[in-house]
Amino acid sequence: GPLDTSTADIDKDDCTFWDKQFSVLQKDITEFKGGKEATQSILDWPGNGDASRGETQYLAPFHDADGDGFYSPANGDYPTLDPAVLGARPDQMIWWVYNDKGNTHTAYPGGEPIGLEIQATAFAFSTSNEINNMTFYKYRVANRASSALYDTYFGVFTDSDLGGADDDYVGCNMALVDPDGAGPLAAKPRSFAYTYNADATDEDGSSPGYGTTPPIFGIDYFR
Repeated sequence: GPLDTSTADIDKDDCTFWDKQFSVLQKDITEFKGGKEATQSILDWPGNGDASRGETQYLAPFHDADGDGFYSPANGDYPTLDPAVLGARPDQMIWWVYNDKGNTHTAYPGGEPIGLEIQATAFAFSTSNEINNMTFYKYRVANRASSALYDTYFGVFTDSDLGGADDDYVGCNMALVDPDGAGPLAAKPRSFAYTYNADATDEDGSSPGYGTTPPIFGIDYFR
């Protein structure tokens, strides 16, 4: 859940309350903008958290129709991927929030929490091309601690088992570049990483395989 904006803390009850995801369909948003009643998913969208819990901070992104800074479908507000780009309309969005202080650090015992709050939005488009097989993720990272962060790096962990994972390979897309203008060309990794099967048939392993002509799983960074 969201951390307290002044103390960077959170209690167990808040963690339990926010242990969920919020999903909304573009179809419902379009119909709402056209005059139909808001669906429960639009009403439950946590634009400012939960007012009954005293939460008022900006959370899940929304179009603020009346410009008052508070999410209110009764005033024409509705969920959006990016309030600054209303033309970006995925067919489904799923939003959730988590932090690094709501539980003990068991992976690295003794590690101190930083005080980071991460607001995540997953979205997808229903299309007749390759985009139909893609999911997209947008993250808003807030440092709620009193100390600034310097030289900080973020990454995405992926356990990309491709069906039967016992014969999976991984790779990255390489570009040939001329580093100094004089050659020879050098290989430089691009942002695209992928997992693929060792051969044309993906047998069952620790998990069921895809069989013949298995797919490839890839991750790319766009922004």
